[in-house]
Amino acid sequence: MSGPLESGSLCSVSKITGRILIERAFIQYPLGYYGEITIEKDNLVNLGDNSDTTPKSFVIQVFTDETQKYIMDEMTEGLEPQLECLFPCKSCPASNKSKCLSCYTDSEFPYLQIDSCEKHCNHGFTSNGNLKKICETCDESCNGCRDTALVDDKFRCLKCYPGFDMTFKADNRCFETCTFGYFELTPKTCGQCQLPCTGCKGDQNYCTACD
Repeated sequence: MSGPLESGSLCSVSKITGRILIERAFIQYPLGYYGEITIEKDNLVNLGDNSDTTPKSFVIQVFTDETQKYIMDEMTEGLEPQLECLFPCKSCPASNKSKCLSCYTDSEFPYLQIDSCEKHCNHGFTSNGNLKKICETCDESCNGCRDTALVDDKFRCLKCYPGFDMTFKADNRCFETCTFGYFELTPKTCGQCQLPCTGCKGDQNYCTACD
């Protein structure tokens, strides 16, 4: 804030209303004097929904007394905030305010899914144990997958995608055929090899490869 301010000027902000109050702002000048006060706010962040294409203007009111009874001047339009990104994006490319590159992880929409911020990872996606709350696509073998904040949730299927008909039920995995580290337990299910076997056939302890 700059301009001909009194040395005893006070500035306060209401966290409830968002109102900024500057008291005892002007030095007394002779009648007809023209001056100005500049108010600048850097790093403006709006955690509310500012997706409205016609956001409301800030309002500036000037009073002649501390009781704020006698208004001297006011400006009620033309002061619309120009935020870098539209909520719920925390960051975005300069060319697209609604394309999210990151999200406010402590807001109602903390999960980054492709280029939007969501309340949770939607069907077909999972956080996959990512502490940064970034949604990943479920594995191609899954028609939907778990999201239990565990690493490799992207491979734990809710249902198998058509063509991935072999299942390892203990970990909800789906395969076209029982892959390395697993063996065919029944015509539709796989079993997991038992260490020291890293590969096996017909039985979890019949090793085709060892640790």
